[in-house]
Amino acid sequence: MAADAADKRRRPRRTRFTGRRTPGGTELGSTAPSSATADASATATAPKTSDAPATPESTPQSASGDPRWTPSTTQPPQTSPQDQRDADERLDDLELGTGTTTFGSIIGERIAPALELPRRTLSFLLTSPGRLTLAAVVLIVAILAAGLSMSQSASNRQQQLATVSSASEPQANAAQNLYSALTIADASANTSFSRGGLDSAPELRQRYDDAIAQATLAGTRAAAGITDVDGESMEHIATVQRLIPVYTGLVEAARANARQGHPVGVAYLAEASGLMRSDILPAAAALYEDTSQSVADDRAKLTGLPWVPLSGLLAAVLMLLFVQWRMTRRTGRLFNTGMTAATALMVIAFLAVLLAPMLSWSGSATFGGSYSPVQTLTEARITAQQARAAETLTLVRRQPGEVAAFEEAARKIDALIEESGQTGEGAEHAKESLQEWRKGHTEMRARLDRGDYAGAVEAATVEGAEPHSSADAFGELDAALQSAISDARLDLRRSLEDARQSSAALSALVTLLSLGAAICVVLGFRHRLMEYL
Repeated sequence: MAADAADKRRRPRRTRFTGRRTPGGTELGSTAPSSATADASATATAPKTSDAPATPESTPQSASGDPRWTPSTTQPPQTSPQDQRDADERLDDLELGTGTTTFGSIIGERIAPALELPRRTLSFLLTSPGRLTLAAVVLIVAILAAGLSMSQSASNRQQQLATVSSASEPQANAAQNLYSALTIADASANTSFSRGGLDSAPELRQRYDDAIAQATLAGTRAAAGITDVDGESMEHIATVQRLIPVYTGLVEAARANARQGHPVGVAYLAEASGLMRSDILPAAAALYEDTSQSVADDRAKLTGLPWVPLSGLLAAVLMLLFVQWRMTRRTGRLFNTGMTAATALMVIAFLAVLLAPMLSWSGSATFGGSYSPVQTLTEARITAQQARAAETLTLVRRQPGEVAAFEEAARKIDALIEESGQTGEGAEHAKESLQEWRKGHTEMRARLDRGDYAGAVEAATVEGAEPHSSADAFGELDAALQSAISDARLDLRRSLEDARQSSAALSALVTLLSLGAAICVVLGFRHRLMEYL
């Protein structure tokens, strides 16, 4: 009995099951080693002799007195703290493992599908069909870009033509009319005063009033076309508009003194004419120079070649030729029908853009030289009016003027008429009137040198005077120049309209040719790509 009791005490206590086992045999909720688990399983099958727990205490030797017997102690296995989670959650955690999802893995999962398409595309482009497809896409983009560039250039050119026709050219004409009206007013005042007073000739008085009214209206029209209110052009107009009332006031003072017989009237008129020649007319001339230069700049842009569309079309043609050369070397086929047709269409578009401006302006003298006929004839008219004002002022002051100054002005007028290139009736009549004016001026000076002041006034101011009348000759010259300017302006506006229409037609033509060339490229590459199917 003592031996049985000792044997019971040696047997380890069965480990109590605290959870459930997984399909793999692992006990949940225990971190004891597998050997302990096996021992516990083995002892679980042994008969239970006592419910008292075994304690690590010494036991006496066996009854048989075996000296090899040694006491043993058995301790219960260490168990982990009880897990409060649901059994299914613990099982899932055990089956899935303890790995964690990092930020890099998340980014990789997101980016990997997006990188798949570029990778496949790159792989395709490295093949022969891929290279052919890439070449076709590049050619189509180049052709369509060249056509779009030409369309944009044509649109900008049409806007410039519209600006010249509706703003720049009318503004330059208004500035020219302003200067002409001012010189006519000054010449009329001097002429009427030299004939005995401002009220001596009602027609001259009416001409003076009309010229002042036209100058005011022309100044308003010129100012309406100015966009920069702080620019020099606006300053010139402001100067003219500010000094015209001062000039008319001096002329009225001269008129009042002349009516009363006061000699000081001559001084008032001389001061008014000096103000006109030193301040008002230079401002009007500067305004005309600015506006005419604006027209010249626009004309230079319109007559130039559109280099950007030309370069795009040329690049497209060269790319087409290069691709055909490469295809010929690879395939041994000399011609590709679609590519050849596309090249021909782009060459036609290139030549059309290159030759259209030349053909558009070749028949127009308006855009022929460095100065347009309108500018040249306007300068001739201004020079003639300046010479006429100086001629009449000589009579007012009763002092002989410089012969060289008038002759120089006459030669300049003749040269400007020739330079304009106008061969119409107005230009020819202007040349004849200039010769008559020279004769009338020579007659006036001859009488003035003889002391015949009344005869000199008659030769210079009276219409129909014999043998020559400067008044008649100058009037005919001014009318002829004005008619020639009107004809040149009409030619200018007609050329602008023709250029606008040709620009629109050229834009449509190049666009259609570009679309046709792109379609031909698609057809040309289609046959080559079909060989790989």
